[in-house]
Amino acid sequence: MKRAVFACVIACGASVPVIAQSTFNAFDCSRYGDYSTCHVPDGTEIRCHNGSYSECTVTHPNGQTGVGPGSALIAWLVERHREHKTDKAIENATATVTLTVKYSILLSDAGTLVQRLGPYLPPNEKTLAEQLTKYLASQSSVFSGAVSGFAASWSGADRASFYHAAKGLQKLYNSGLVPVCSARAASRMLTDKLDAARGNLPADIAQALDSVKSDQTLLEPECTSKDAVKLLKKQAEKMKEKPR
Repeated sequence: MKRAVFACVIACGASVPVIAQSTFNAFDCSRYGDYSTCHVPDGTEIRCHNGSYSECTVTHPNGQTGVGPGSALIAWLVERHREHKTDKAIENATATVTLTVKYSILLSDAGTLVQRLGPYLPPNEKTLAEQLTKYLASQSSVFSGAVSGFAASWSGADRASFYHAAKGLQKLYNSGLVPVCSARAASRMLTDKLDAARGNLPADIAQALDSVKSDQTLLEPECTSKDAVKLLKKQAEKMKEKPR
């Protein structure tokens, strides 16, 4: 049964720490005939015979294999899971800083592009362009300051701090993907139109256009990732459900 509670935990009873039980139960477990197999996020696999849980086998992606009592191996897996969770938290903190810096640069360059387009716009659109330029510059400054503060707050943090903040750091990174990637998509609508008329663009506008396109390319890994695609799809579905 998919994601079944691994019977080894029950059989070991009091010999397995509570933290080991809760962590092990969270692994991806399935029963196959006489055996139960669980997969750890880092690729490690543990396999036990359903009839006797005194011996289990652990196989790590690097080829290492271990055999021992179920409780001992579960404790070992718990520690590996903890390390994996901490590494992921550090990765998310770094990714959040990188994403925000890239976004700040995109906003700044987009503001420059709109500013240079201003003189060539109809009179009724010039005021809007000026307002948009100021807004983009302001937002770029806000995000630049925010990422500096975030980086400073985590500078020198130990692994335990990252471990305890793992869930929050994951949510923080995910919460940034939607607005950043949505803004990137919106900016591409403008740059695609300008690109089609590149031959008629003044040199300063073409230069600003290239800067924004470069920023969009820098954000491609984040905005085409599985997480971003999933989150953007979910956001689009929510927008459709809203009453008009």
